Amino acid sequence: MYFSKLQFDPRAIALSHDAYGSHQLVWHAFPSERGTPRDFVFRYEQSSGRNPFSPRSHTGSVYYVVSQRPPKVPGDVGVAQIKSYEPKIRAGERFFFSLRANPVVSRREHETGAADESRKSKVKRHDVLMEAKLRAKADKIDPGRWAVLQRQAVLTWFDSQSAQFGCSVDTDESFAVNGYRQHVLQRGGRDPIRFSSVDITGVIEAKEPEQLVQALFRGVGRSKGFGCGLLLLRRL
Repeated sequence: MYFSKLQFDPRAIALSHDAYGSHQLVWHAFPSERGTPRDFVFRYEQSSGRNPFSPRSHTGSVYYVVSQRPPKVPGDVGVAQIKSYEPKIRAGERFFFSLRANPVVSRREHETGAADESRKSKVKRHDVLMEAKLRAKADKIDPGRWAVLQRQAVLTWFDSQSAQFGCSVDTDESFAVNGYRQHVLQRGGRDPIRFSSVDITGVIEAKEPEQLVQALFRGVGRSKGFGCGLLLLRRL
């Protein structure tokens, strides 16, 4: 596996027009035939380090990527810093984690006016933060408490995910939720892609190291193709 830091020429990002196009720049760094499963996860950040395309500027766009193969970035489009990535984790180790996630839950809901039994229900995905806010609003809970309820909703979601990738999460004040955003990615005449993201930080303890390593490679949650799911760890 590989861990890479990709920086693109701002002119290439401008030519991509929108967030969907800028994400496509990352996809283009991993060329493959149509229908090939995605073999990388990534995360976008604003960097305060040196911008290789604007020597006088110390800000720019950075993409952190974990992938099965090294990225290929043409020199006239961007630069890539690539290193081998072979994390070693032992049971009982504790880590500070950072994750940009699309926290959703899936529920089967009944449709009205369905023509037959097979169409009476379908699975829908619900944004856990928005759902927590709407529920609190319907219950006439003081808006000052909404953030607490949303944090709890994300914690419940993350706790259910963590059992699948081999760790447990501390539920104390170290668990924090910030940067909630709703994204609408336009795709040139096709239906836009809509999803939400939130930045989650906290402390986890490794229970099943092999499962946790696989989560580092494969990502966590949904919308991984649009910059969500990359799990970053730092030993405590």
